[in-house]
Amino acid sequence: MTQQGTLVNPNEIYETIKANSPETIGGASIEMSFDEMEVDSLSLVEFAVVLSEKYGIFLQDWQLAEAGNFTGTADIVNNLLSQKNLS
Repeated sequence: MTQQGTLVNPNEIYETIKANSPETIGGASIEMSFDEMEVDSLSLVEFAVVLSEKYGIFLQDWQLAEAGNFTGTADIVNNLLSQKNLS
């Protein structure tokens, strides 16, 4: 959930990462996995920092590696936002 109470969707994650790391995302599509995009561990750290700052959560690179794609990443971000809103 964002501050407005709506869920973060995979497209929003994709657009945020693309805006902040265009050289990493390049011509990749939202359906591709991070492996298919050949995203390295340093890029995952960068993605985690960007998303953590945008949503006010603490997201780690290993969580993104486990998520594997933008849909999985959106699920993790929503879970972290839900936990944050409960505390």
